[in-house]
Amino acid sequence: MKHEQLALTRVEREAYAIIRRMVRIRGVAPSHRELAKDLGVTHQRAGFLIEAIEIKGWIACDGTPRGIKLLEPEPPITVDDATAQLVHALQDCIDLGMTAQLADVAVALQAAYPAPTIRQLQNGNGIGDILAKLA
Repeated sequence: MKHEQLALTRVEREAYAIIRRMVRIRGVAPSHRELAKDLGVTHQRAGFLIEAIEIKGWIACDGTPRGIKLLEPEPPITVDDATAQLVHALQDCIDLGMTAQLADVAVALQAAYPAPTIRQLQNGNGIGDILAKLA
């Protein structure tokens, strides 16, 4: 069943991108405090942002510390999809200026794929420079 999602403000989009990225990378949503730290706001403000994003139909919260669920679950993924998701997670980190998280994503990439695949990912997409710096 498809539901309507209302437009997010700039800061709500940033918060949603962080939530989505953390779910992709770690399999769990961030706590309010983690989200607050990544956004540079108080944990109370992070809570208000989560509530606003939920009201607008992008997430659902179950009241537990990491109980944020994305309402549009991603379909089952193939190896190529997983590669794309990791590359997108790297790009999310770059776009949001979250350099500390780049190392986590790069480690996941390097653990999940053999060296020839990493070299293929590096060719022509700008990610190679980042991975080279983290190696």
